[in-house]
Amino acid sequence: NSTDVIFLCDEQMRLVWMSPSGEPTLGLDPDEIVGHSLPDYLHPDDRERLMIAQAAVPDGGELRIRYRWRLPDGAYRWMEALAQPFDDPQTDAELRVVQARDVSQQMWAEERLAQREEKYRLLAENVTDVVVHTREGRIVWVSPSVTEAFGGAPEDYLGTRTMDYIHPDDLPEFFRGVTQVESGGTVVRRGKFGGLSGQYHWVEAHVRQYISAGGHADGEISSLRIVDDQVAAEQELERRARWDSVTGLLNRAELLERLESRLTRGGRRATGLALAYCDLDGFKSVNDQFGHATGDQVLAALAGRIRESVRGDDLVARIGGDEILIVLDGVDTLADAVTVAETVRSEVRVPVETDEGPMSATISIGVVLARPDEPMDSLLARADQAMYQAKLDGRDRVVAQG
Repeated sequence: NSTDVIFLCDEQMRLVWMSPSGEPTLGLDPDEIVGHSLPDYLHPDDRERLMIAQAAVPDGGELRIRYRWRLPDGAYRWMEALAQPFDDPQTDAELRVVQARDVSQQMWAEERLAQREEKYRLLAENVTDVVVHTREGRIVWVSPSVTEAFGGAPEDYLGTRTMDYIHPDDLPEFFRGVTQVESGGTVVRRGKFGGLSGQYHWVEAHVRQYISAGGHADGEISSLRIVDDQVAAEQELERRARWDSVTGLLNRAELLERLESRLTRGGRRATGLALAYCDLDGFKSVNDQFGHATGDQVLAALAGRIRESVRGDDLVARIGGDEILIVLDGVDTLADAVTVAETVRSEVRVPVETDEGPMSATISIGVVLARPDEPMDSLLARADQAMYQAKLDGRDRVVAQG
């Protein structure tokens, strides 16, 4: 190879001769280099390594080594050298012939590759997200973070199917974006994902095509982030938006939305539905005399009794300070609704045990039956009017109006 540089060195590694190719490769005059020690031209970190390697070579053996050669401008060039024994036929001197080749480009490429691999290793080992490379639905690589997130070692997942770890309820949602991924898009999905630990976690998954170093699609790459806390917070916010915090009953907005839905089932105004509009009698005096903490304690207890007095598919909501609305579904007559209301009234009369002692309460209830094609506002107004009439008639009673 014309670019190779050939050296002859004596036993003390002094340079005896260098081929003309050394000048363009190393920037040195072949005549000027004679007599100098070869290690003097090497990087300081490589000199000791060369001496150790040289000492370990048996007599008559050869040495292959890479080192950095210092150029006249102070820069270094990586050389790969093969040193072999050589007996000079003219002088009978025991020399070593060194064939050196410039491998700087290769070394720099290897160094860049090593740096990238180290960077990816650090990312893979320290990232909290779980990164998964799949091919035809099976896992071919998974980041070490899978152990802490889902249990098991990375190698335990190799060859297994991704779908086996997705909760059955969420499989349709995850598979819905397959076509989009295959066409080069990115899909974001949320669902429950379980690993070898057998415990499901809420995850947010970002899925896209995996593009190989050659630029070809090679399966999918997914980033899974556990979002249990985020989902729990969102569910709590949703619960607060729908449920009353004191009683655990539906709040007014949620009740009205569900009532409207039930009134318009099947695209027409529903019948067989009754409202029981409840108002606790004189409840303000409990708050005024014993404080809101005791008042809330009584209200929560009474709300629980009312909820237990109706069927599971009936609706019970706190729609005001001490007002509770019951939606009775599937009732045949007004008398049936009154029977339920009387049960509620009886349950409320039972004293509630509180920190301040037993508290007694009564309730006034107005009951109405929904009329065909009746708007919700009209139905609510009639129920409110019936409850008001119960108050006028002396409280602690049920008033039904047709």
